[in-house]
This record gives sequence, structure tokens and C-alpha cells, in this order.
Amino acid sequence: MLIYTLAGGDDEPEGPPKAAIVDQLSLTFPNEDFSSEATGLLEAAGYEVEYIPGEQVTVDFYRTLPQRDYDFVLLRSHAGRYESNGVQTEDAPLFTSEFYSQTRHLDDQRANRLTISLYEDERLNDDNAYFSIPAEFVQ
Repeated sequence: MLIYTLAGGDDEPEGPPKAAIVDQLSLTFPNEDFSSEATGLLEAAGYEVEYIPGEQVTVDFYRTLPQRDYDFVLLRSHAGRYESNGVQTEDAPLFTSEFYSQTRHLDDQRANRLTISLYEDERLNDDNAYFSIPAEFVQ
């Protein structure tokens, strides 16, 4: 009797499932207890966990998120509704930690796949304008 085992086929995942904790809030509201507890819970459930700190949460990070093959993504991020033509939208874009620039991500800006979000906090000594991603960015 011969038994063949196909390892590493397209339908079979290699290793444990992968989870990401995307912690954009770590820059303004760090919470080590949260990240430690969330990591512990995910690891106990069998996930290999990657922690992404706020400094790494950029437009390009979100753009490449689907290629990272995570099975579970936990987002801890600022989000907020905004006004368009004087009317408050239902959309609540996710903040990135990337400062807004008129000269970066031009195609996405022209196509309204990026928005500008303002974060007001006296602890920050910057212009407080950040790129944020609305639903159109991921659609």
C-alpha cells in the first residue's frame, strides 16, 4: 500500500494562521497592556502574531496589507467622519501616521481614495494633518 501526502499545496496553509495587530494609536495613546493581552489571546488561539506600531501605519502599509496574507487583522486606529461640500459624510476614514502632503500619493488623492484628517492634541508639535483612508481606498 502506498500513501502519498501532498505538503504545501495551494489549499494548505504553511504553518499556523497569521494575525496582525495594527496599532496606529500607539503614537498618541500607547497601551502596552492592550497589545500584550491581545497578543496573548491570539497566540492562545493558535495564531502567529505580528505587532505593527503606529510609526509603520502608512498609506503604503495599508496598500500592501492584502498581500501580507493575514488571517486576522485587529485595527486600533483613530477614525473620524468628515464634511464634504458642507455635509457630514457617513464615512469614517482610518488615520494613518503619515503626514499629509500635496505631493505624495497623487493618483489616490485625485481619485478621492485618500482623505486628510486632522488630529488636535497639544502633545503633538506638528501640523496635525495626516493621510487617512476612506472606504474607497480598500474598495
